[in-house]
Amino acid sequence: MSEAPDKTATRGGLSFSAVAALYSVIVPLISPVVWFIVLAGSNGYLILASTVASCLLGTGLLAAVASLIRGHERRRYLWIAIIGLALSAALGFFSLVFRSMPIC
Repeated sequence: MSEAPDKTATRGGLSFSAVAALYSVIVPLISPVVWFIVLAGSNGYLILASTVASCLLGTGLLAAVASLIRGHERRRYLWIAIIGLALSAALGFFSLVFRSMPIC
């Protein structure tokens, strides 16, 4: 085996899989905050806030899947990607359900 450096490493030394796994965990944690900010800034326009949150969660879901497909050099990032996948899927489902509910 050669000792050549990994070509997919970013400047911080993390690979694409690691960055995607971390992104997939961070996005579900900040998407409710973004949802409230967009809701407050749009004077209560719920469809816009839910659409923005759904798009953010969709990118987190795609990042988790991409991270799982690319493979991991460490098991820690594998578990982070699985947690991010579950969080993004669950919150994305609730965001879409909440968006489709009629408001009285």
